Amino acid sequence: MDPGATFTVFMDAAPSVQLGSSCKRNYKKERSSGQVIEVDFADPEILLLAERTDAAVITGDFYKDFRRDHPWLDGNRNQFFEWRVEDDQIFFILREMGTPTDFSKTRAEERSELKRRGADISKPAVERAMRMSYRCETEACWLREYDPGHYTGVPDLTNPQLPRCAACRQPLAMLGEAPRLVQLKFADSKQSKLERRTFSPGASLVIGRDSSDELVSRVLTADVGLVSRRHARIDWDGSQLSLTDLNSKNGTTIRRWAGKPHGYEPSVSITGTVSLRPRDEVCLAGVLMITRSARSFTLEPEVIQGQRATANPPTIDQTSHGV
Repeated sequence: MDPGATFTVFMDAAPSVQLGSSCKRNYKKERSSGQVIEVDFADPEILLLAERTDAAVITGDFYKDFRRDHPWLDGNRNQFFEWRVEDDQIFFILREMGTPTDFSKTRAEERSELKRRGADISKPAVERAMRMSYRCETEACWLREYDPGHYTGVPDLTNPQLPRCAACRQPLAMLGEAPRLVQLKFADSKQSKLERRTFSPGASLVIGRDSSDELVSRVLTADVGLVSRRHARIDWDGSQLSLTDLNSKNGTTIRRWAGKPHGYEPSVSITGTVSLRPRDEVCLAGVLMITRSARSFTLEPEVIQGQRATANPPTIDQTSHGV
């Protein structure tokens, strides 16, 4: 390390309040001198500084949830360092950032998004609470007024044993296990256009040129005619996601994910019905790509019997009428 190097520490504001009294005194001095910069969320600031100045970053994070906004992170092997302590000495080691798969990026983005909303799903109790369905019973709550049937959004899980409404902060009534949703991504072969669909249990969607919602024509700007009028059908029963080729003219193929370090198996043609596992890639007529998203807690509008729901449920960030 350069003995003349200047160090800047970025600190999330929320964890700073948990410091002990002695640490707080030092922290206050370091913040006043500019050695520590306190922000609401440190990661974006760290990456912005690193990108602008080529500063070295000492971190234990791979920043997978920021790879789409910062593609320069992929394959970076000269700017990030991790630390190791041996015999009371600290050693800094170059960290190769690697190139995560799209699936890994999506999973990291969901985890980060939920954590910023107060739901750290890496904690088993929080993950279990997120899989339950709730209802706010406070009559004066605007969120209850919006949808009195069930709670929409991410609850306040400060205490996962007692979930509260994020709007009125009152305890929520538990309705039982929430329906398992699954999200699919539809894209052209170059991934230049993308549409996401969320399915609730019992949903079924026929994909083809005759689709009533014009999914194929919206995603494909060319080669639309290669897709049959009724090319394939997708079904989600709450536990198994399946795709059936409907005797299409130009066929359907699937690439199975074999896991690390093997990656994807070679593409094979689909005859009849196959189950779709996470990471599997399906291609209709060689032009329309379908992949199962890594998201497990999507709050987007549902697809019921192939039709998109019209309601756009509010999120925890929307805390007043008219949002």
